[in-house]
This record gives sequence, C-alpha cells and structure tokens, in this order.
Amino acid sequence: MRSRTPFAFALLAALLALVLPLAGCSLLKAEPVYATEGHLDTVKTVDGAKLDPQLSAGTLAFSLALYDRLREDAEGAFVSPASVFLALAMARNGAAGETAAQMDAMFGFTGASLDAIDGFARDLQYLIRGRTPSAFELANSLWIRDTFQDKVKKDFLDRNASYFGAAIQALDFSAPAARDTINAWVAKNTKDRIQTILDDAIDPSSVMFLVNTIYFKADWRTAFDRTETVDAAFHAKSGDVEVAMMKRIDAFGYFENADLQAVRLPYADGRTSMVVLLPKVSRESVAAALTPDLWNAVLAGVSEGNTRMVLRMPRTKYEFKAELKGPLADLGMPVAFTDSADFSGISDQGLLIGSVLHKTFLLIDEKGTEAAAATSVDIRVTSMPTEPDLKVTLDRPFVVAIVDDASGLPLFLGNIDEPQP
Repeated sequence: MRSRTPFAFALLAALLALVLPLAGCSLLKAEPVYATEGHLDTVKTVDGAKLDPQLSAGTLAFSLALYDRLREDAEGAFVSPASVFLALAMARNGAAGETAAQMDAMFGFTGASLDAIDGFARDLQYLIRGRTPSAFELANSLWIRDTFQDKVKKDFLDRNASYFGAAIQALDFSAPAARDTINAWVAKNTKDRIQTILDDAIDPSSVMFLVNTIYFKADWRTAFDRTETVDAAFHAKSGDVEVAMMKRIDAFGYFENADLQAVRLPYADGRTSMVVLLPKVSRESVAAALTPDLWNAVLAGVSEGNTRMVLRMPRTKYEFKAELKGPLADLGMPVAFTDSADFSGISDQGLLIGSVLHKTFLLIDEKGTEAAAATSVDIRVTSMPTEPDLKVTLDRPFVVAIVDDASGLPLFLGNIDEPQP
C-alpha cells in the first residue's frame, strides 16, 4: 500500500448498504436508451499512485470531510466516498454555472476541465474493478422518466455512457413497480446485500435517478482461526456489549502516534487492505483529527515493515443509511438542491437534485470481508406547479360566451347542455 494512494481509503471505505428481502414484487420493463451494460466494457490496470494528483488529493479531502460530517449526525457512520463521488460525477456531466463551480470546489477540482474530471472517474472505476481474486464489482445506471426522455440532452447521455458505462433506461415512473425495478437492479449488483435504495414512492417531480453500486468480497491473506474466536466484552458508547472476538498472532503493518494505533490487514489479492484505527482515548480523538496529512502518514506507517502482535477484533455485520442532501450542502454544494440549480447540461427544463440516498453494508469474519454500497441521486424538475384549493368542474350544463373585451359585448353566447364528442 502506498502513502500516495488516497483511494486505498476509498477501497477500504467502499465496504458498504442495507439488507431486506425484495420478495414477491413485480418488475416493470425498462426501455434501454443506450446499449451499455452498466459498467465500462474493458478492465484496465491502473496504478492508484498515478491518478491525477490534484483530483486524487481533492477526493481524499472530500472523503474524510464527508465521513466527519456524517458522524455528527449518526453513531457509527459508515460511508463509501467512492460510490458517492461516482454518482455525483454522473450528475456533474449535466451541471453548469454556479452549480458546477460549487460541485468542483467541494471535490477540490476547481480549474479542472470536465474531460479531466470524467477521465479521473473512469480511472477510479478501473482501479476499483481491476483486481483478483477479490470480487470488486462496480455498476452505474441512469433511469429516466419515459415522458421526460426526449428532453434529455444527447451529450449528457453520451458522457455517462462513455466514461461510466452507465445502463441508461427509460421507465414509467408513475407505475408503482418502477421503484421495485430500480431496487431490483441495485440488489442484483450488490449480491442482494442492498435490496432497496428507494424506500419511498417515487416523487411526481422526479425525472431521473443516477445510481452507483459497489460490491466487495475478499479473503484475508491470512485467515483468523475460528477456534480462537471467543465471546468478549466490547466497550460501546452505550455500555458494554458481548461480541464474538477474533484473534490472530501475526506480523502486521503498524503505525502509532500520541492519539492512535493503526493496523493494516492485507487481503489475498495483494492490492487491497483493511486499515483499522484505534483511538487511545476515545473515538472522537481520531475522527476529529483525521486530516489528509494524518491519513497519508498512517498509510505510510502501516506500509513499512511488520510488527508482530496479538490482534483481536470483533466479528461484525453492519448496515448504515443516510440522506446526504444536508451534509453535501454543508460541504459546499447547496445550490444544487434549490430552484437556482443549473443542470442545463441535462435538459433545458429547470432541474435540481431532490435527494442523495446512500446505503452501506459490511461483514467482517475470520475468512475475510464482504461489503456493498449504493448511492442514488434523484433529479427533479424545479417548482412543480401545485393545484389551487379552488376547484371548478364543468360536469353539468354550462353557458359559454365569446366576448369583445373593449365593449364587453358577447359576440357568441350560448349554453352547452350536452357536449358533443
């Protein structure tokens, strides 16, 4: 692991989402708009240390800032910055003006061209997918309300097909089964670890969903011995709880400073590792200080040499979900969620982001790790007209007049007792 590979964090943090059976639902047939599979056609080997340094550093800073912001709202925040970035990067292809400027600033991309941003997103996908024997799978999709399909600009679709391999499909959002269809796609691409990304009915103003999924499964390079696993106390914030505590005596990459201890556990693919950070006093003492400089120092430390130790860690299964609209606005892109949003690259129709939903799943046991993430960006039309309280229905005989406005004289006047078809 290299200290200049910030997406070692994304690969670690891409352990992610939610689980519930999606049984017995009827699915809606979608109309493919592009002949894309949902991922890039080829798998290329990319050296993470050679990603664009500005965009890589900016994405690392965003990753840590997003985690820091989410932990303010929820105990046990667990996020895939890579999934969130890729879903928003698809939306960025349609952003313009202040909306695009805020998104770029939030990611640390100010001054970068759209081609450079898309190229970075493409290389990140290659970086995630190009490893064996670990299963590291990634998929993107773009779902368009069928009645809105003709209003979407070709360049926006072309970019998301070319740089993301996104499965672009038109769907009748007014049908109750539309939500089940999108959820089924997410479930399929996360091996059923995340079965619903859309929990509520589709909003009438929603015209597009941009969805990313990441799935990860890998064995440890050296497994834990199940016979060494025993029940033990875990000192949670709410009090002690009993957990299955795994144990391994081995040489590990190790880093320590005044605030924390860090241990690196490599996976069998030789390209992916888990890094655990243990605060010496409290969880907050690490989380609050987790800057890019500290993160890179930790990675450099755990990559150098091996320290023999007894490592104990709990077997765990964990799920997390969050609405990211508030956190992302706080991190620097508020205009995208308002009527002032500029997504004119998608359509000439006024559009905004209605929500950004994120779910993660994590399983750690003696054999290895399984994780999944899903992120959905809900694109909606701005200022949907609402029906006034007063309602008039001409469902009985009525009078009709055609009037000269200047004189007030009726030029035509009559009653409609029975409208003719």
